[in-house]
Parts: sequence; C-alpha cells; structure tokens
Amino acid sequence: MDQANVIEVRRGIAHACDRTGRHVDEVRLVAASKTVPPEAIRWAREAGVIDFGENYVRELRDKHEAAPDAR
Repeated sequence: MDQANVIEVRRGIAHACDRTGRHVDEVRLVAASKTVPPEAIRWAREAGVIDFGENYVRELRDKHEAAPDAR
C-alpha cells in the first residue's frame, strides 16, 4: 500500500459521501492488516491510515511496534 492507493480510496469514500449526503468525517477507513507484514503496516501508517483490523490479539501485539500510534 502506498500513498497513491490511500488517496484513491479516500477519493472514493468522498464521492460515495457526496452521493449519499453523508459527511466524510462520518466514515472511518479501516485497513485489514491480517496476514500483512509489519513493514506494510508501517507504510500504510505513513500514508495516513490510522485504523487497522486484526483477527487475533497476538498478531496485533506483534505488529504494534510498526505503528504504535495506530488504532
């Protein structure tokens, strides 16, 4: 994932919000980080992603160092 991908996803969210009359701040982008190496999480965090989804606490704990300020 790079910054261009994140920008494109956020642009799609903004268009969907425009079509439905929602405010973009009502939508949370959550990156699925299951089976993703810590380096990819670090890259996504640097690109502006804050929220990540994991299935298991152990995986979350192992990846926390990659983006300690992530949710």
